[in-house]
Amino acid sequence: MKRLAIDFAAVAGARPNVPAYLHLLWLAPLVALLLGGWQWLQIKQQNASLERALQASVQQAFWQSGKPPAQATGALKPAQRQALNEAVKQLNLPWAAWFAAFERAAQPKVTLLAINPSTQGSTLAISAESDSVERMLAYVEALRRTGFFRDVVLRRHRSDDSVAGGSVQFELLAYPQGAAP
Repeated sequence: MKRLAIDFAAVAGARPNVPAYLHLLWLAPLVALLLGGWQWLQIKQQNASLERALQASVQQAFWQSGKPPAQATGALKPAQRQALNEAVKQLNLPWAAWFAAFERAAQPKVTLLAINPSTQGSTLAISAESDSVERMLAYVEALRRTGFFRDVVLRRHRSDDSVAGGSVQFELLAYPQGAAP
């Protein structure tokens, strides 16, 4: 066999034969990128000018309206006025002082279910529950000893003896010291 001398190494400095139009192909993504960036800047500038115009019109409407704020034209009906006054009276009652007195008189196994003050705050109707009659009476005495109430009266109670360790539900009337009778 005859030996062939084949040189697979490229000649130094030689370029492969590539057509000229393939060299221009890299320009297409660059042009698209430049056009997209230019359009984005145009939209951003347009958005900023619209925002400035909107802000200027809002300021102009605010400062140059010259009209006073709208006034309520309808008066409250007597029933609405009375309900509103009752709600304000309920909010003005000394709730914090009442809760502090109930916390001082707290007893184990006695749960307050409801505290319903009269409109003037002169009487508190209290609903509670305990696990025994003895604890109920101890709670009534503890409320009397707080010194916050002028008098505490057991209004009614109901015990559930059908269940072992049944509960006793009871209602009290408490008269705070500073309240008029």
